[in-house]
Amino acid sequence: MRRCWFLPWPLMLLLAACSGAVNPVQRLTAAAHKPPSAPTQLAMISAGGQALAGKAWTNQSTVQLGAALSSPESGANLLPEVEFVPLDKPFTDTPNLSGKPGESVVRSPAMEAGQQYHWQIRARDAGGPAGPWVPYEGSIGFDPSPPPSPSLHLLPNDGWVSTRQLKISWDAVAGKSGIAGFSYSADQSPNGEPPAEVRAKEPSATVTVGQDGDWFVHVRTLDNAGNWSPVATLPLHVDTVPLKITDPFYRTFAYNPSYDTLPISFSVSKPAKVLVTILPDKADTPVRTYDLGQQGGGKIKLEWDGKDENGNVVPAGNYRFRVLATDKTGNKADAVYDKLLVSNKRIVISLNQQKLWAYDGDKLDLQTLVTTGNPALPTPEGTFQILTKQKNFTFHSPWPKGHKFWYPDSATSFAMMFDDGGYFIHDAPWRHQFGPGTNLKPGQPGEEGAGTHGCVNVPLDAQTKLFAWTEYGTPVIVQK
Repeated sequence: MRRCWFLPWPLMLLLAACSGAVNPVQRLTAAAHKPPSAPTQLAMISAGGQALAGKAWTNQSTVQLGAALSSPESGANLLPEVEFVPLDKPFTDTPNLSGKPGESVVRSPAMEAGQQYHWQIRARDAGGPAGPWVPYEGSIGFDPSPPPSPSLHLLPNDGWVSTRQLKISWDAVAGKSGIAGFSYSADQSPNGEPPAEVRAKEPSATVTVGQDGDWFVHVRTLDNAGNWSPVATLPLHVDTVPLKITDPFYRTFAYNPSYDTLPISFSVSKPAKVLVTILPDKADTPVRTYDLGQQGGGKIKLEWDGKDENGNVVPAGNYRFRVLATDKTGNKADAVYDKLLVSNKRIVISLNQQKLWAYDGDKLDLQTLVTTGNPALPTPEGTFQILTKQKNFTFHSPWPKGHKFWYPDSATSFAMMFDDGGYFIHDAPWRHQFGPGTNLKPGQPGEEGAGTHGCVNVPLDAQTKLFAWTEYGTPVIVQK
């Protein structure tokens, strides 16, 4: 017959423990414990204390991983367990990180540069069961390398601009973590640096400067891991002063290209490229172009020889000239001036023959005998031009009465000055003889057979026609 030995309860527990048998009390206690609840409020914190969310990146090699842990058991001693693996690997529900009891946060292992990770977390009752896994809805990546500096788009006109507000744009290359935004600034230092804050999400910005002068725009890129790129700098020069063309000066009466050139001058208010074109009166196609290139500002002079681009004298008629100036900012000033009169007319006077001819090109329109200056006050030789035309003009003696050259007031019908010294072509109602010999004797106006005081006397009928025929600027050639 089998006998059963009943041992005291404490000894039975001891034997059971020594023999490896499951203690019934332990079995009942373990079965009574409930597993922890699913973690909530999953969160990632960077090494710098910044909360990370979603598909995040950091430039630190580790992050803090945590959640709110809870259990239906009162007084449960919970600890976090985490599975932290590369994003391209699936979860195996095997923890590779574990915290201490009473903690809810663990630090990740050092991440590889350029690699992204995902993770899940559960709570475990210390010495007891574990709760369900909860995956984090997102990922974390490690990118310690700053992105390259942006490539700023060059401004037109080598950075010379005519406005104090302008749009700047650039190209940016994203690193592994992508681009979070850009910072920019404008100052007058080539070594300036924009603030460490995102000021633009797109690769462009409108920049406003306070005054004209040299400025520098600085731009840098921030990636999603918190890395700032080196600064890119774009120089610019702001000039808002309008460009002006002023003080045009040119002869508005006719000139004959065979005997003279036409001087033209004007001023530009600041340095600019200058183009001058000679235009017909009723057309905009230039007959001659003068590309004066970059000018420093101020007065500019040139002379038109009355020829076209092929070196041929242009037909007689009215012409205009146009000045087009472009400053360094690209701003333009455009001005057109008229009354450039080209003529083929000329008056030729022979001192030996005491004769005058009026030509239009090769055509002789008029000829007449004349009387020129006497030996004491001769008519000057040279090439001159008609400067004034006056009807019913009275000559007054520049010499006082009693002087040997004094003459009484002398009225004329048509007078044309050809030299600033007071030399005129005019009719002489007091004279009836013209031609050779009439200029050899000194005398006074009103005296027959006496030469003039330097003027050229013309019979009234010829002078009437000559006055109507002659244009301002007509060359007057006085020769032997």
